[in-house]
Amino acid sequence: MVLAILLSFLLAPVVRLISRLRIPTPASAAIVHARADRHGGVGVYRLMTPATAWIATAPETFRRLEGKVRAVRKPVEQVSKAAEQVENMERLIAATTVREHPLVTTRRNCHCPAEPCVWSSRPETLFAERQRMFTRPDAGPMAVRR
Repeated sequence: MVLAILLSFLLAPVVRLISRLRIPTPASAAIVHARADRHGGVGVYRLMTPATAWIATAPETFRRLEGKVRAVRKPVEQVSKAAEQVENMERLIAATTVREHPLVTTRRNCHCPAEPCVWSSRPETLFAERQRMFTRPDAGPMAVRR
């Protein structure tokens, strides 16, 4: 059905062109259809010989391809195994490492067991520190020293 719609869109300009030569539209469509069928049949006939040869040699080709893939598969499996080991090491390191900050405390297993929860011990201190950095020109990382 979809192919028929696509072919009708594709061949409609050709049918209109033939209709301009004072040939009725149904006859134009029949001419275009016959030519398309002829060209399709010729294409299948020309591809039949190479396709038959390919099918005859396919088992041997697949055996050779399998040997080549087998030679590549072992190193790929080794790389996959190494990547998995690295991921396991990263998970282990992440599970045992707790990042400490003077103004922030961490608690494990409060409500989310997968990751540590971060709680500010003094939120007003964090806000005051940021405010001081941006309001005083002599404080903060971008301060101008005289």
